[in-house]
Amino acid sequence: MSYFEWVQGNQEYFWTESDVNSKLEHIMNSAFDKVHATKDKYKVDYRKAAYIVAVGSVADAMKHRGIYP
Repeated sequence: MSYFEWVQGNQEYFWTESDVNSKLEHIMNSAFDKVHATKDKYKVDYRKAAYIVAVGSVADAMKHRGIYP
């Protein structure tokens, strides 16, 4: 939610509650799907799967953006 508030503040545009809930639901479902697929792929629990997804996201960002000082 903080991200949505930040975006709205920067754009000086305010979304309706249903828009925010819809955007948040999409993001949460996508995150769950990634973790669930990782859980099944590596045969680990949800906590470890979430760590695998998170570390993978950081690794991808570092590969594409480089390491900032």
